[in-house]
Amino acid sequence: MTPHDRALATRALALSALLAAIALVVILATDEPSSTPHDRLARLAAIAPALAGLAVTLAAARGARRGELLALAASGVSQARALAAAAIAATLPGLALAAAIAAGAGRLDALFPRLDGAPLHADAGRFVAPASGVVLDAGLAVTFGAAEPASSTGPARALVALALALATAIVAAWAATVRTQRLAVAAAAALFAVVAFHLVAQGAHASVLCAPHAALVLHALAQRRRA
Repeated sequence: MTPHDRALATRALALSALLAAIALVVILATDEPSSTPHDRLARLAAIAPALAGLAVTLAAARGARRGELLALAASGVSQARALAAAAIAATLPGLALAAAIAAGAGRLDALFPRLDGAPLHADAGRFVAPASGVVLDAGLAVTFGAAEPASSTGPARALVALALALATAIVAAWAATVRTQRLAVAAAAALFAVVAFHLVAQGAHASVLCAPHAALVLHALAQRRRA
């Protein structure tokens, strides 16, 4: 690792940690009062990939302003190689948060919004809501029975932590590799990530969380072929 790599890695790590601290302050200021520290930790881990990518982008922007990247490019060093140390360093806070999720910290329910309510099902001329035990008969009379226990099924914690760690690494590497269309592709990936979290909340496999970031890999490969 060259002195420039070490300086860039230090800069990217500091930016990533600073962005995580700012994000945590925003979460604390805007989250609902009923949220627990475990809820907030999980939400911070969910946005860690975006913070890593932003840290790499900011570090690269400063290097470009100072002429460092241009000098390296003139000597034949690719952008991906020049920013490799920054990409690795920027992932460290996100990887630490993913490890905390894997170790049992953070509440997964805070990441996967579920639809509330008890849908009615037709059963022998009646409408029954199993989750609450409410029964509506043909005469519109309401009775209350025993509610079925809530399902404890959900995404495996280890898979969620792995998906978050992979997302952090992929977004940081993508930010260090691509040159154009960053904003549009990043916005699309963020939208797909929100959809993926909702799909997992409704029962999809946790591997769906990796789908938006696979699109970033394809974009980076396409950019490389054009170069």
